[in-house]
Amino acid sequence: IWVDDRSVMSGTGNSKSYSFNISQANGELKVVLAWSDERGSRFSSTQLVNNLDLEVTSPDGQTTYYGNDFSGGKSVNTGTRDSINNLEVVLIENAVQGVWTVKVVDTYHGGSKIQPYAVAVRGHGVNDLRPDITVITGDFAMSTEIPQVGEDVVVSVPFFNLGNVKAD
Repeated sequence: IWVDDRSVMSGTGNSKSYSFNISQANGELKVVLAWSDERGSRFSSTQLVNNLDLEVTSPDGQTTYYGNDFSGGKSVNTGTRDSINNLEVVLIENAVQGVWTVKVVDTYHGGSKIQPYAVAVRGHGVNDLRPDITVITGDFAMSTEIPQVGEDVVVSVPFFNLGNVKAD
């Protein structure tokens, strides 16, 4: 399971995309988006203050599934978005192999604060396509062993990308 629970949306029209390489075909792909919405007015006909939408696009780039657009318990691509719930799910029974795109869209931001959210992805062979930079410990160097007050010092630290895409 891959999870991002540290992202936020700050206004209508903003979005964030994630790419995942499904390395094994015909397995289940499940994507879940959840957020704790701001308190709405009890007098309002719409209870969501901030409406986030989940979009999952297949590797062909032509098929997009929206959160909570189901038929028979599985996601369908009828183009219906959920504007009622603060928990959205896309469930694909036989996901094809390739790079899938998961997008979180801030469709309507009526609140005064940023909107934190969490997205989780589960599937056979799910690999998130992003760099994962780490410092190589024990290989730290400084241009001066003991710097003096006001002296410029060059610090050298090697990094290694543990992820599965190039870091820009």
